[in-house]
Amino acid sequence: MMRVLRSLEDAEKYCSNAVIAVGNFDGVHRGHEAILEHLIVRSGELSAPNMVVTFEPHPQLLIGRKPPLPILTPTVRKLELLSRYAINAILLIPFTKEFSKITAETFVKTTYVEKLGIQEIIVGYSHKFGKNGQGDQGLLKKLSEQYGFATHIVQPILLEGSPVNSSNIR
Repeated sequence: MMRVLRSLEDAEKYCSNAVIAVGNFDGVHRGHEAILEHLIVRSGELSAPNMVVTFEPHPQLLIGRKPPLPILTPTVRKLELLSRYAINAILLIPFTKEFSKITAETFVKTTYVEKLGIQEIIVGYSHKFGKNGQGDQGLLKKLSEQYGFATHIVQPILLEGSPVNSSNIR
């Protein structure tokens, strides 16, 4: 049964040393499914717990475009959709103005390394993180080497030559 965690402390207690997939998972579309499938496979191969890390509310609502693009999936529906997968836990990190000011490096070090002690991280090809979205897959790979966890980047799923992503679905 999937556990919904609403704090880093709960995640540390119930799901440390995990393989994680990070993203907004807005719409839980085919591109997200590829990330979730990779998460489940890797956690099985490592005999490790798996966890989806996402944000509430969607960062777009606080720091996105003005006016913001519509959100495809409210949190309650997102949890319903994610519960269809063999996911051990979902961590809903509260996304606040203060949280949005944390640098990419600090976020990885304090959250993924010090609090969660992750084994591996799986993200999509366009994943951005940290203050002003300064973190990207290159920085994530560099930090993973520095801190001793593996990074997997899931390449886009194409439909009629275009990536399946939340922006294109909107």
